[in-house]
Amino acid sequence: MRPSDITGNSYNCPRGHPAHLLALNNLGNALQTRYDHTGEMTDLENAIRYHKEQIEICPTNHPNLSATLSSLGNALKTHYNHTGHMTNLERSIEYHRKQLALCADGHTGRAIPLHTLGDGLHERFKQTGKMADLEEAIMLYTELLQLRPIGHPGRLAALNNIGSALYTRFQTKRDIDDLNECICHYREGLTLRDIDHPEQGVTLNNLGVALSSRFEQSRDNADLEECISCHRAATAHSSSPPSSRLGSSTNWIREARAHSASSLIAAYSTPLDDLGLVDKELADRFRTLSVTIEKSTLSYGPEEPESFERDDAVARYRERAEAWDKTVEEIRLLEGFESFLRETPFTTLKKAAAAGPVIFVNISQFRSDAIIVMEAGEPLSISLPEAVLPAIERLSQKLNETITDLPEVQVGNRILTGILRDIWNMIVKPIVHHLENTLRIPRNSRIWWIPTSIAWSLPLRASGPFTPGERNMPDRYTSSYAPSLSSLLRARTGYQVTNDSSGPRMLLVAQRAAEGEMQQLVSVDREVSLIQQLPTRISVVEGIGCTREAVLAGLKETCWAHFACHGKQHATEPFKPQFSLRGGDALLTLLDIIQNGLPYAELALLSACHSAEGDKANPDEIIHLAAGVLFAGFRSVAGTMWAMADEDRPVIAEAFYKYMFRNGPGAVDCRDAAAKALAMGVKELRRRKVPFDRWINFVHYGI
Repeated sequence: MRPSDITGNSYNCPRGHPAHLLALNNLGNALQTRYDHTGEMTDLENAIRYHKEQIEICPTNHPNLSATLSSLGNALKTHYNHTGHMTNLERSIEYHRKQLALCADGHTGRAIPLHTLGDGLHERFKQTGKMADLEEAIMLYTELLQLRPIGHPGRLAALNNIGSALYTRFQTKRDIDDLNECICHYREGLTLRDIDHPEQGVTLNNLGVALSSRFEQSRDNADLEECISCHRAATAHSSSPPSSRLGSSTNWIREARAHSASSLIAAYSTPLDDLGLVDKELADRFRTLSVTIEKSTLSYGPEEPESFERDDAVARYRERAEAWDKTVEEIRLLEGFESFLRETPFTTLKKAAAAGPVIFVNISQFRSDAIIVMEAGEPLSISLPEAVLPAIERLSQKLNETITDLPEVQVGNRILTGILRDIWNMIVKPIVHHLENTLRIPRNSRIWWIPTSIAWSLPLRASGPFTPGERNMPDRYTSSYAPSLSSLLRARTGYQVTNDSSGPRMLLVAQRAAEGEMQQLVSVDREVSLIQQLPTRISVVEGIGCTREAVLAGLKETCWAHFACHGKQHATEPFKPQFSLRGGDALLTLLDIIQNGLPYAELALLSACHSAEGDKANPDEIIHLAAGVLFAGFRSVAGTMWAMADEDRPVIAEAFYKYMFRNGPGAVDCRDAAAKALAMGVKELRRRKVPFDRWINFVHYGI
């Protein structure tokens, strides 16, 4: 439909015309419908404008006022979902509250604002933590459920709404009664649909999450078994959207502890980029079908359509799902894609260890072990009897407290030496014994760490006996990290050495401090000056021009990237770790980088604080800037685990790039050089006798 086809009605019925109100209503609804199909924000914003005009001129006793308030409230909520602007959420709640006031008890349309106002309040609680919003949302959902008796087509949506809100309140107040009631509602929801209904997968997943929480409280194995069963069933639910099945799969994996990948990010990885290089038409068809399925309107909210409309929608959805399944099978016929969207065979994953051993470290309440994976032979299991979970937790806490509130240098060094020595004795020493004596891995070889759970918070790479005459880890092996075997394998696959005599294209992102930042990064100027002297092609984004858009555009064209700016970890949203920039949009998030596409990416040096710091609350979900940049397409990434000293920036940069370009700009090979280049920088800091917390901070990811 052309824009003129939609807007023509308003021109034919100007203000004052008897049909002007109806024209505004039709125009607003049509624009919102087009937005639903295209995602064009201009359509949504114009729909909001026309609905607002309609309300301004609509008499208070007009029969369509309630529907118009609902449309405007929904459009504002959609705009909030897209932009995150709290003002839109506030206004959405305001209009839904006005709509509810028009629908007194007994009104046939009361269920709609009960649902939408409850949703808005629930969302506002998630953003602000205002308990009154959550309590009111639960009250509204409770009334809604009373209006949806057994047999009503809208009961399932009402059960899911109140179940979700009760689970949220349980997470805040830890009242087991809320959790029990939530589980009862989800269980009832499973009885209201055929097993192949698309919404069953969502309910199964929600129930599994709630049961997992109750198991943590009660330690009742029946809850755990039912939880895993729910996630397994949701994963296999053929009528659920791919993203829902993927989320269920992640939950199932987490609960079963049956995978080797410790990164939640890795669960989202699909080899679509590789497929596009082999068969672009097939990759585009898969992507289009996936998007179409995701956008299928199969969740009807408080008022579901007539049964024949619902059945028609389900039939269309199944048709698309069958086409998606057939496309996946066609992809799996291609050489190298036999495991597309399947668990990668271990015989393939072992190739990640082609350049050196990969070491898993698992610390749990039951037992602790290390597993060394080599490209040839069977994995080697090593018991770690001294690495009991409470002791490791105390060690991690002590490290965090020391780094957070650093004492005087000599005291800090003494405390950190003790921590690194304990890490060596409890975890690393038995591993090194087998590396040296069983596997005969030569000194100074590359090794890769994949810690799980709390082990991610420990600087295994920097541990050692710290005894005169004995070598510490940095003097034995060159350590790197990876979120998983698959991510390391992906980084290694298809890499080609740069043969261009002019060197790799490099993007330098430099920012002394973003708007509102307290700390100025004084050494950034010296860091930039050193990098600009490198024998390669460099594009610099700095100062007022250091915007999100400029950086993303540069990343699309670059092989190497150097970030000299502030980095931040986001405590509650896993894809929100970010670089602080300057300009109208001053934050560059991990999700921005992942979605941007990086066709030429090879190496990234993140000279930013906290770029490799994981989530302290969920240490086995390694979603931070370094791992995210690796996942987005860079093959080799260097970062920091906590705040770096500003004066160390130029020291690391100078030593790092001196090693990288030691053979000239036309012979740069990231596969071995980047980790050793970072080790050279750390070695220089140690030579200068900087405090321990400054040199153990640096960490390398990837090849």
